[in-house]
Amino acid sequence: MEWVATFSGLRIHPWEVDPGQPRLDVKWFSRFRHYNNLDVCEQRLAQLLKRFRFTTMSHVLQSQGLLDIGYDTASSSSNSDRGLETSQMLKTS
Repeated sequence: MEWVATFSGLRIHPWEVDPGQPRLDVKWFSRFRHYNNLDVCEQRLAQLLKRFRFTTMSHVLQSQGLLDIGYDTASSSSNSDRGLETSQMLKTS
């Protein structure tokens, strides 16, 4: 079997691993979406952490040649409007 490197993003909110969080009186769909499987979310996250390697998005973007570290964003005020850190700039070409 040949392995191919792929990149995915994972974002998790603190409340997604807190089965003891306060329950709000909300409509059934919101209640289902927010509280369903809370008791197994931490276990599933632990399995993912054991099975896969994780890194930062800046590392992935840099390894793919999509992020320049050290770009002088101080000379361009429009970069701060895009939410980029002052020491990083995405390549567009």
